[in-house]
Amino acid sequence: MGALTSPRVPRRSVLLSGTGGLLLAGVVGCRPATTAPDDQAATTTAASAAPEPAPVMSALHVHSSFSEGAGSMHAQLEQAAALGVQALWWTDHDWRMNARGYLDRLSPGDLAGDRVAWEVDGSAAGPGGSHAVVQETSGRAASASPVLQLEARAEGRRRVEHRLQARSERSLYSTSLHGQRWTLAVHLEERVDRAFLAVDLLTSWRPVLEQRSPGPYRLSYRFSDHREGIQVVDHVAEVYIRVPVGAWQEVVIDPARDLTAAWPEIDGRDASCTQLSVAALAWGSGAVRGAVGDMEIARTHVEGQEPAATQRDVMTAYAAQFPDVRQMQGVELSVTTPHICWYGSRIRLPDEDDGDPTTLVPEIRSTGGVAVYAHPFGVAGGTLPRTDQESLVAARAADLVDTGAHGCAALEVGYRQRGGADLDSHERLWDECSRRGLFLTGLGVSDNHSGMNWATQTNNFVTWLWSVTAEQDDLLAALLRGQAFFGDPTLFTGRLDIRCGDDCRMGQVAVAGSGSTRVRLVATNLPPQSRLELVRVDMDASGRGSATETAVVDQFVPEDLGAGEVEVDVSTGTDCFVRTRVRQASGEVVALSNPVWLLERPRDYTVPSARLPGATAQGRERPWW
Repeated sequence: MGALTSPRVPRRSVLLSGTGGLLLAGVVGCRPATTAPDDQAATTTAASAAPEPAPVMSALHVHSSFSEGAGSMHAQLEQAAALGVQALWWTDHDWRMNARGYLDRLSPGDLAGDRVAWEVDGSAAGPGGSHAVVQETSGRAASASPVLQLEARAEGRRRVEHRLQARSERSLYSTSLHGQRWTLAVHLEERVDRAFLAVDLLTSWRPVLEQRSPGPYRLSYRFSDHREGIQVVDHVAEVYIRVPVGAWQEVVIDPARDLTAAWPEIDGRDASCTQLSVAALAWGSGAVRGAVGDMEIARTHVEGQEPAATQRDVMTAYAAQFPDVRQMQGVELSVTTPHICWYGSRIRLPDEDDGDPTTLVPEIRSTGGVAVYAHPFGVAGGTLPRTDQESLVAARAADLVDTGAHGCAALEVGYRQRGGADLDSHERLWDECSRRGLFLTGLGVSDNHSGMNWATQTNNFVTWLWSVTAEQDDLLAALLRGQAFFGDPTLFTGRLDIRCGDDCRMGQVAVAGSGSTRVRLVATNLPPQSRLELVRVDMDASGRGSATETAVVDQFVPEDLGAGEVEVDVSTGTDCFVRTRVRQASGEVVALSNPVWLLERPRDYTVPSARLPGATAQGRERPWW
């Protein structure tokens, strides 16, 4: 790898402005690239005429009650606001929003079903309760499927609870409860005193509400021959439904309506069923025996674009409560791999005949959106041995280069652990793409599904987009230009940028000087005892050379940066790119910049027009799409 041709020169004479800093003028050895690309050629506006951008903290990949997982939109917005996030994109799974391939019938009598299994809840099991699968035909068709018989006899005990939970590996009943009607088949055979059959739906996690602690909210439908109505106790709504003893009864429930009836402050559209269970409950001298048969789920409002329209309505409902968090609607195209996140004002939920996610990238681009290649190593947790990670990097890099990343403009990089790969492997993959001439904006995301622990979870990265406003068009323009840095917002609160010449900024391409090129590194508010590392990687567009190791060619401690910047001369005897990262004294990387490419002849590469210096910082004119 190349090295710097001159010693470090701390730059203290030019102070950063409050909105992102002054542009460096007249730097020797750096000329703006002037070759426009063939694919997205457009007229650009001089950067000097545009407003000065500033970093906007953005959460770019967030799931809600319209996907699987515990998180409600309410809980996610609460977490975003607490962390200081200014812009949040909802990116729920397309096929889950449409409930495509979802279960419309659940059979508790099939304990080991191929899509749903029913398992005893060990925390509730104890003396006095039992279950059995029986072929009950009393009052039902002889061909009816087996049912689950449950029994609980308190016999003086304070409480007996025998509960079985539904287990579905893919959570094929978890999406917004809006428009759902559940038909439950219940047979109450015997009931004495305080005892019930119950079907419970655990719904999405909520933040503090009306002095109630954070947590999920449970709808407990309780069947007896003597009681009706709703009783609310903290996070549990006991919905009592009267059914006869000795006969099968079909009961229809509306969970979203019942949620709002029990807790008017909850928007029932912003909730999913995250856990389903059936139980027999008894207290004191109570006893109950009965059976639960098939549960049928009818879903309206899941066709076409209806779920997206519902989510937009919920976004509007929350806007006044969270005025400092700008909400945008995206979607994660994920019916097959690779997953593609679609950001833009004209997103849509695909039809079944649209094909795999990559086939929609041309539409994303043509409608002014941005396609992001999500979690490139998959979604598994943990990390593999280093040799296995190296194999993963090589295989995924080859695929991304061969396919041109399927036309995506950005790559999710900022994961500490994802798909068996650590942050170092994600960086190596990104560098391999960058050196082969794929101009991909690196992003840091959390892909949070829980609505909990944004600050402390392992994957807690956010992305700061250098943008003139928090409007969606301006943010997407910054994303396309690569004018972004990402990291852990609890450990890094500063700013990162790279400047070259009058109008070349991070994410863009400059014509390299002869021998060396001067760049200006911007890094403010570095953590104590951390260091800013300058990474340089040689280009190899042909792919004939071997993979080049990422090289740290210089590093700076906070004292070197003075007012938050330093000038360095980068060796440009060969085409290269440079980027920076912030590393704690412990060795942990807490923030990363996007690259600047220093190329002798940019026309040798397919450079998107957004990467050309001088492009306007505003997105409303959209000269790069």
